Amino acid sequence: MHYSPDAPTLLNAVAAFLKSEVRPTLKGKDDALAFRVLIAESLCQIVAGELMSEDMLDMAELGRLKELLPEEQSAWGETGRSRTERHDVTHKLNTALAARIRDRELDPELRERTVEHLRQSLREKLMVTNPRFDTSDTIEPTP
Repeated sequence: MHYSPDAPTLLNAVAAFLKSEVRPTLKGKDDALAFRVLIAESLCQIVAGELMSEDMLDMAELGRLKELLPEEQSAWGETGRSRTERHDVTHKLNTALAARIRDRELDPELRERTVEHLRQSLREKLMVTNPRFDTSDTIEPTP
């Protein structure tokens, strides 16, 4: 059963409340508590972002892993049933990929695809945990 408002909306509302109502009242009075409120606000926003994008990002990562490790079909399992099952399959496939990297079992083409997969996975995680983080591939020199 789905209820409104959903969890991300509630978490974003809590974050907005902490930012606009609680933190200003603490400024100059209790800076340590104001800092902890800032952390709580940030955590609410991160969890809301994860909840909103988790399924899409999980499926994207799983799809890339399946392309990189087609011979690991036995580890794929039932990937569409639940988040827990998807996370278990993703963990198994990431473990298999890590073993290949560690054992240097990647040919140049697979190594290139693996590096791109890892970059994309990192970009996706950063987009959720810190949306302002620059995830572009290039770093422009400062003038």
